[in-house]
Amino acid sequence: MGHNSEPIRLVLKAGFEQLRQIVAECIREGQRQGDITVQHDADVLADVLINAREGALMCAQLNMDDRPVACLLSVMIDELLTP
Repeated sequence: MGHNSEPIRLVLKAGFEQLRQIVAECIREGQRQGDITVQHDADVLADVLINAREGALMCAQLNMDDRPVACLLSVMIDELLTP
């Protein structure tokens, strides 16, 4: 994705960084409120969530099956929402 065009790669990279920052801030807010575990750093959790989501979406598309996304959501919700 974007490996043939440096300008496209840079736009995609900036978009993912912006998404990561938004997700990390949401996680930090949840941690402050006691809704999300503080066991892990918010920036690390944001990276894990985004990377796992991308992988689950790719698998779901390849297999024409939404189970990878459902599994991801189930595990992440169980793990993150257990302060």
